[in-house]
This record gives sequence, structure tokens and C-alpha cells, in this order.
Amino acid sequence: MKGLKFLLLVSERSRANDYYAILRDVGIRHVVGTSCYGAFENSIIDFVGLNSETRVMFLAAVRESDEQRLVSELTFKTPLITAKSEFAAILPTGGFAESAVKYFVGSDEVKGDDNMKSTDIKRTLILSVVNKGYKNDVMEAARKAGATGGTIVKAGGTGADVAKVLGITISEEKEIVLIVSDMKKRNDIMHAIMDKAGSKTAAQGVIFSLPVDKVLGISALEDIELKI
Repeated sequence: MKGLKFLLLVSERSRANDYYAILRDVGIRHVVGTSCYGAFENSIIDFVGLNSETRVMFLAAVRESDEQRLVSELTFKTPLITAKSEFAAILPTGGFAESAVKYFVGSDEVKGDDNMKSTDIKRTLILSVVNKGYKNDVMEAARKAGATGGTIVKAGGTGADVAKVLGITISEEKEIVLIVSDMKKRNDIMHAIMDKAGSKTAAQGVIFSLPVDKVLGISALEDIELKI
């Protein structure tokens, strides 16, 4: 939809209320939140998510007219830029199912902007939906292919809301792994995940990607931002 973007923000649970307050102050009224876990940051134990502190992932629609203010608020009023375990990604609506856009704007006439083929897109959000218990296979394959971080969302409970917003249908027997990556690494990462946890494996994974306009936070991703 013209004039509309999507925000995906992952924060430590202890700062979730602060981020939520900023979203509300900017004028964002419909926010979906769910618990999630960080992955492969420091050690192999963190890599499989066993020692990672529970985090909160927010999804929300952002008007393009409010985007710059939101970026400014997140940059200067939160530790997002320097935090090692928090990040925000702003995505064009073209990669989302129309049902996802309607979920936020409540209109039957909405259409996403088709930015999937834009040469200006430098980053991508890779989503892997796999059988429960196979998230580690996804992360191991992604890391070997060059991924620098990931977020795990368990289906069921509030995770079902996330699936609804993303325009996909999943059961409680599934897990979602989200990875923000440099577009140049997208194919390598996706192929590695498909080989390890794709539809022809026990994980029965479904892997797809969405374009990302902007990334804030996590130094490895922010380095990509600064080079553009």
C-alpha cells in the first residue's frame, strides 16, 4: 500500500515497554508482540538459543510520513544502535500477503507496493517455518552460509498472531526462524537452509524472503547500512 511500511523490532524483555511507548508516541496504534529468542551471537550455546534471554518481537504498520521520526526516536532515545541483541528492520509492504496488510489497516482495497525487484534493496528478511525441534538445523546451516544472527519464534500462543500478520498459516507444531541478511548472501543462506531443513527433510521447512528497506542495530547488520 502506498505510504505504508512494516516494522519488525526485537528488544530485550526488560526494555520492551520503552520501545512500545515510543511506537505509541509516534502514532502507531496496532502493534503485535510475541516472545522470541536470539540465536548464534557469542558461542555455540547461544547459537542454539539455550542461554539467550527471552526477548520481545514487535510487528507494526508505519506510515511513510512517520518513518523518519520513528528512526530518529529509535536512534537517539534508545540503546538500539549499540545494543548487541536488539534490532529493527523496516520493510516495504510489497513482500507481504494482502491479508497481512489488511490486518493492520482494516481495508479490503489495500495493495502492497511491489518492491521485490527493486535494485535498491540491499537487505532481506529470510523466514524459515519448520517442524518443532529443527530450528537448530536452520541456524547451523544459516551460520555456515554467512548469516550473522537470527530470531526464533515458537508457533502457538501469541506466535499465531505473528503468523497471521506475515500472511502464513502455521500450527503449534512449527517454529519460525527469522534472519536479516545482506541481499548478496540471500541465495546462499536460503539454499543452505533448504538443503539442511527444507521440504524434503524431516524438518519439512518452508523458506521464503521479504525485502528490507532499512536496518537499525546489531553492529554486523549496521555495517551493511553504513556502507550504502
